[in-house]
Amino acid sequence: MSSSDRRAGRGAWGRAAVLVTLALICAVAARTSRKKDTGTLVLKHADTNENALVRGELVSTLIGNVVFLYDDFTIYSDNARWWQDKGVVTLNGNVRVERGPKVMRCDQMTFQKERRTVEGTGRVDYRDSTDGVRIYGRRGVYDMARKEVVLTGDPHFVRTSPSAGATARAEDTLEIVGQELTYHDSLRLATARKRVRITRGPLVATCDRADYATRLEQGHLRVKPFITYEQHTMDGDSVDLFFRGDTLDGVSVDGHAHGIYREADSADTTLTNVWGDSMYLAMTPSGDLDSVWAWGNVLSTYYLSAEEDSANRVSGKAMILAFEQGRGLRSALVWGNAASTYYVSERDSRGRNEASGDTIHVFFRSGKASELVLSGAVRGTYSPRE
Repeated sequence: MSSSDRRAGRGAWGRAAVLVTLALICAVAARTSRKKDTGTLVLKHADTNENALVRGELVSTLIGNVVFLYDDFTIYSDNARWWQDKGVVTLNGNVRVERGPKVMRCDQMTFQKERRTVEGTGRVDYRDSTDGVRIYGRRGVYDMARKEVVLTGDPHFVRTSPSAGATARAEDTLEIVGQELTYHDSLRLATARKRVRITRGPLVATCDRADYATRLEQGHLRVKPFITYEQHTMDGDSVDLFFRGDTLDGVSVDGHAHGIYREADSADTTLTNVWGDSMYLAMTPSGDLDSVWAWGNVLSTYYLSAEEDSANRVSGKAMILAFEQGRGLRSALVWGNAASTYYVSERDSRGRNEASGDTIHVFFRSGKASELVLSGAVRGTYSPRE
């Protein structure tokens, strides 16, 4: 072989070596890039570390005070097994995952690096101390990328009002129960699905889906919502709850809205029914019923339970019912093709008064209509009763 041939051969081999080297560099770079995309799992501490090859894969058995670091998460446990190539770790004994004030605890946990999830079983307990939030159940999956935890197995969402502090009472605590609970800790949004029940003080609400925003202190109930507040009830197509600090501030109902408001005394119970396309219930700062606003095909009946056949009725396009604190209905203001029927029962007369006009303002006293003020295209009749 001539010297020129040898030089050509060496040149070809050199070019091949360079190509192979570049390919290896690219492969390592790609692998490093993929690792960077899914984060780097670092073993910070373990009292003992036993390594073994299991079907060609390096597996570490870690015992005692195990600590892993992953992105901005710290993972603790008593013991763990680490499949290093797969990026899978099973942990047990005093397992917890911490990210600042957010902590998830459980009996056993599996970390999967490719999925960026931790899946816990057995007494899963997630807490966010910044918002006073606690979620617990029997199973939980935390998505580290989405910053979202999903709990099943009788899951509960519990939030104590931050203003309550160390003196928190049962009425200061909001609790949500459903068959599945999701909490997004960045959005501060909890979602419950299927057979949902919400309680806070005298409030009990049920539905099949509910969202609760901790920052806004608002609950959004969908699919068969039903609200009970003390002896009052409300229902409709959708219900929104608004809280202010430690108390319920208001309830908004849209679509086929219906409310029943009951005031009981030693003699009887006064019932006020309201129907409308939409409705808003406003509360006083002390948590008592203040007023009810209704819009669209509004109808209200007001009567003592023993006198349902003599129910006072008002109807129109819009209505405001005002309540005396602890004393029942004070007045009803109706406008837009307003009409009313109310019964008079005095010592020397009994009768039925039917009236209509652009606006009707009815005042009540002791469970009975005491005064009626009409304006605009007024018409009316009075019929004595035997």
